[in-house]
Amino acid sequence: MPEAIDIVISDDGLQAHVKQVTPQTDVEDVLAALKAAGVTHGISGESIQNAVSSAQKANRPIGDVLAAQGTAPKPAAPPVSSHHPKTYN
Repeated sequence: MPEAIDIVISDDGLQAHVKQVTPQTDVEDVLAALKAAGVTHGISGESIQNAVSSAQKANRPIGDVLAAQGTAPKPAAPPVSSHHPKTYN
């Protein structure tokens, strides 16, 4: 049975952290937990894999792993008027 994986979403909604990666954690379980938390963008498979490998090699938990980094929305461009006044010659 897979362990429970806690995902913490930042207040701005742009980062997702795995609260703790243990030596028993596997990448697929982290990805499933991110999906269940609604994280669909900016997932760092490399960061997750590195944390899982490090926890297994050290045989101890690793805390607060950045698993996904979103992109902040860009401000809308100012409206462009396509109205051209008539000119009379």
